[in-house]
Amino acid sequence: MKRRSTGIFQIVAILGCLHLSLAQNHSEDLQQIRQIQYALNRNANPCVNFYEYACGNWSAAHPDDMEYDVESQLRQRHVLNYVEFIVEEYPLEEHTDEDYRQSFVDKSLAYFYSCIAEYESYDVLRYLEEIKPGPGLEWPLLEVVARQRKRQPYVAPNVWPVGKLQLFNLLGKLSSYGFESGLIAYEWTSQGVKGERVIKISLPEVPELKRNLLRKILREIQLPKQIVRKYYLDMVRIHQQLETFYANYISSDEADRTEYEIPYRGLKHDLQHLYGFISQIEPPNRHQAHSVALISDVDYFSKLLAEFRNPHRIQKLCNYLMLNFLIYLKYEQPSNCFYAIKNRLHLPFDYLFSKYFYQPQAGEYNSHLSLLSTKIYRNLFSLVKENRLDLTPEQMKGLRRQLLNVTSNIGNLPENINLELLEKIYTTLPAMDPENFYGNDLRALQHQTWLRFNCPNKVICQPQFPVLPTYDLTTNNVVIPFASLQLPIYHLDLDPLLSLSTFGFLLAQSYAKAINLRALQEQGADFANLPQHPHIKCMVQQEPTDFINERIADLMGARIAYQTYAQEYKYNLQPQFTSLPWKQLFFLNLAQTFCSKTPEDVAGQESDSAMVRLNQIAMNLEVFGEAFQCPMGSEMNPARKCRYL
Repeated sequence: MKRRSTGIFQIVAILGCLHLSLAQNHSEDLQQIRQIQYALNRNANPCVNFYEYACGNWSAAHPDDMEYDVESQLRQRHVLNYVEFIVEEYPLEEHTDEDYRQSFVDKSLAYFYSCIAEYESYDVLRYLEEIKPGPGLEWPLLEVVARQRKRQPYVAPNVWPVGKLQLFNLLGKLSSYGFESGLIAYEWTSQGVKGERVIKISLPEVPELKRNLLRKILREIQLPKQIVRKYYLDMVRIHQQLETFYANYISSDEADRTEYEIPYRGLKHDLQHLYGFISQIEPPNRHQAHSVALISDVDYFSKLLAEFRNPHRIQKLCNYLMLNFLIYLKYEQPSNCFYAIKNRLHLPFDYLFSKYFYQPQAGEYNSHLSLLSTKIYRNLFSLVKENRLDLTPEQMKGLRRQLLNVTSNIGNLPENINLELLEKIYTTLPAMDPENFYGNDLRALQHQTWLRFNCPNKVICQPQFPVLPTYDLTTNNVVIPFASLQLPIYHLDLDPLLSLSTFGFLLAQSYAKAINLRALQEQGADFANLPQHPHIKCMVQQEPTDFINERIADLMGARIAYQTYAQEYKYNLQPQFTSLPWKQLFFLNLAQTFCSKTPEDVAGQESDSAMVRLNQIAMNLEVFGEAFQCPMGSEMNPARKCRYL
């Protein structure tokens, strides 16, 4: 059967409506219209693949390698703003004098200017000048490198005496920088009525060997090909030995998976290797004799120590750890040191950003964001009242309670932020040297890891600073980063339709995460059967997904944002700065939050691809088919539509 489709004349008519009316002063609105126009693929059919239609030329319109989606676009613009601001307001000579005690601002600025000094000559091997495998020890492979650079013949590294390397001390040191070795796993967890934070050590998962990156990092060390090949094969064998050791332990009858609560005193006396690990990863002033650790698979770590007691094997393992640590620093961390600085020390830089950029207009921002949130909440609760999930009165009560208790944090800064509080947080960050970026970067990376142990309430302390509105389930809080308060998704003067279809959608999506399956099931058994509801099954059957919670948030966020605009502005729906029908404009602008240079890639581990996500929104909002006159039964207008609420 021949599929009916939207006629080419209608698509041309839609494109023709994207003219820019310069009669009125709508500069931000017109800028957004241009963004939409540049991204459009004129040859695609919105009723067949809305993503291809709305975002087909987005990549060509954004040739900058740092802009691969709206999130990276916002991140880059935010970083450029703070770099320019720091250089102008805090010149090097006024804040890098090491003769006085550095404040948290001075530490941040010394780190910043050390980045500028090293920006054009970054050398990942320089990190190894700052961290060694142990007192009086050199990385074995670096001995080889040193001889090669002196044009001396290859000689195997000096063999260490048995027991010279304290393996678990080294693992603890590397872990304190956020590096996951695959030899030991740990996390901080809460225990007892007071929720005391304790460390939990457990069996790791041996990760896949990053073979391509391993070859790459070995080539960067600039060794002869035959030596590169020798050490590459050594690393492959070590990895295989670790995999075999792990598999044998798991399948062994001797494997004791019991979790023990062991006081530090006991660790120091009976399990010195694990005590050495903990002593390296704990924040300063946290290590106390009366503290306890939760440890499972105690025998595994003792057996691992025995497995690599041989001096030759321990040196190969040391090289394995060193190379994977370099891969972590170079390829799994921001390639741009300004991004790294913002990640590591986001509190000082966000504090300065707030002081100079946000606070002068805080009244306007707070009022605007509060009004926007109120409108979104009003329409969210109207959807909740419909009770499409057939919840019991008790379940409805729990759902409403969860929503009513959601809080927000503009800027991702602690409440009642002040200089004294930040000074206290950064007391454990050592002084920074404006001429030593690599030492500064390791110290800041370590402090960032420690901060996750004691993150200020309702602040997100994740490895990469958030850019878009983000919901945190542990605190039932939505963080609105300063980076999100800029075009192309937000501006105080942006038309309500444009504001609600981007920033409003993202905000509604964040609120929706407070009541998705995961959030409600965290409340207890009352919602245990919710995944079996026909609404949930519909979403999974329509397009199979491993990310049902993200899909729920997408569909709810889009529905709430659309309904909010339609209800709150029902007497003035059509913007005056364009003749494009407002319903089409809503979806085309919403699409900008999904447009990407890699539309079919799965973004991380929390969502489907950008193409699937946007098309799911189009397919399941009834008004989309109406807006683009899609025939019933077409790809983007199926007869059966799915929704959560």
